[in-house]
Amino acid sequence: NARDNIDPHVKTYSLTTRELETNELIVNGDIDLKMSAGENRSISFLVAGVSEAIINYDDSANLFKLSTIGDINIQTGVGSLIINDDGLDTNLRMESVAEPNLFFLDAGTNSIGIGTATPSGTFNVSGAAFFNGGKFTFNNDTKDVDFQINASGNTSNFYSDASTNRVGIGITSPAVKLHMSDST
Repeated sequence: NARDNIDPHVKTYSLTTRELETNELIVNGDIDLKMSAGENRSISFLVAGVSEAIINYDDSANLFKLSTIGDINIQTGVGSLIINDDGLDTNLRMESVAEPNLFFLDAGTNSIGIGTATPSGTFNVSGAAFFNGGKFTFNNDTKDVDFQINASGNTSNFYSDASTNRVGIGITSPAVKLHMSDST
């Protein structure tokens, strides 16, 4: 037999690479892979003898790793890609070359950090942000949400009070439409 076939109706197979006639395993249907503790906990996908992708499980850290020499594409067809559908307190983190928390989603606090693992609000950017082209709109829903820009040593550099429709420069309680103060 040039190929080893797995019957999806059989509940459990226990195979080693020595028991397979070839390195090709054909599966018709779903398969659950279970590895015993203490054994090599990686699955390699080889093309012409070259490891294209490896799924590795680190038992001590309870961590799965997917490594590949190419791109990883996640496609959903016509549906949506949902991560953490059960709503568990499970964070999501993406790294770059120089920033370990380039994107950090804190599921426990319902917040997202860019450049920080400890976002102090729903959305927290630590570092420079650039807006090129278009416009930046704050409080597009026209709710009672204030806007503040702080400067070094000055917590009221620019303040927009949404409840009074007033703007303060150097003051957080503007008394008129545009109120400037140099007392701080």
